[in-house]
Amino acid sequence: LNWFGDGAYLLFFIGNFKWEKKGEIKLLISFLVSGVLTVLFMVFFYGIFKSIAFRQQFALTEMSKYSNVINSLGRFDYIGIFLILFSSFFAISLPVFFACHAISVAFNLKHKYIVAIIISGLVFAFVCLFGEYVYSLRILITENLPVLFLTFGNIIPALTPLLLIKRKKLNETV
Repeated sequence: LNWFGDGAYLLFFIGNFKWEKKGEIKLLISFLVSGVLTVLFMVFFYGIFKSIAFRQQFALTEMSKYSNVINSLGRFDYIGIFLILFSSFFAISLPVFFACHAISVAFNLKHKYIVAIIISGLVFAFVCLFGEYVYSLRILITENLPVLFLTFGNIIPALTPLLLIKRKKLNETV
């Protein structure tokens, strides 16, 4: 559950983008294509590496390790590794960006760069303090906190449209 709550990021875009014709179809197709490509990659990866697949944390970078044919010249997997690392930049920076935005809006702060410095400093401190406990933290997150991720990644975002209903009622009474 901790890897599939990214749909909540779309809530930050409500009311902040221009609507165009067939926009919902484009959005739906992009989600479907990314989901199909992810499932296809997992099928191929587990089909090829069967017994060792569940132990690999960084699947694409590990594929070439088990192949005698691939050497350093002409390795096409470098392109895939680069693309995954490039997308990881956004996967890491989006939560920090949205945390800064949410705190700025919640507390009506004008100097957003101060919030960004504080949040980035907290992330940096966390990485410095707990960097050597990555495996233990992963076990904690994946085995002990799925209810937390289900609540904050799926249930609460699904209930946020109810806030708009309450806001409309408040605006009508004023």
